[in-house]
Amino acid sequence: MLWFAIPDSTFHDPEEGDTSNLQLVFMTFDDDLTVSPESWIQLNRTSRTLYGLPLPDDVRTHRYWLMAADNSGEFAKMAFEVDVSASPLRQRLSHEFSVLLDVDYQQFLFKVSHCSTDNV
Repeated sequence: MLWFAIPDSTFHDPEEGDTSNLQLVFMTFDDDLTVSPESWIQLNRTSRTLYGLPLPDDVRTHRYWLMAADNSGEFAKMAFEVDVSASPLRQRLSHEFSVLLDVDYQQFLFKVSHCSTDNV
């Protein structure tokens, strides 16, 4: 599970101050598109937190842009990587949980952006 609070000191604007006063945009590295709502990783703009739950198919290095824009439309961006590694657990787990969902499984699995992060 990924949970990373973006520090206020990540960006600075002479007029508007630190990151908390700027509009953040989370983008894919290769094509400069906003990260899809179906992606395993998301940005909570209110709390300025990156969060996600990668699945086995997500094991690899992912590259992204984090862009910060001020009220006049000026922006800066920084590249970063998230390295998703395979779980080192090779032993049998001692607990198993099951959940009965009243929604489509694929919708539940890929709609990370609709999940509440207030209680995490």
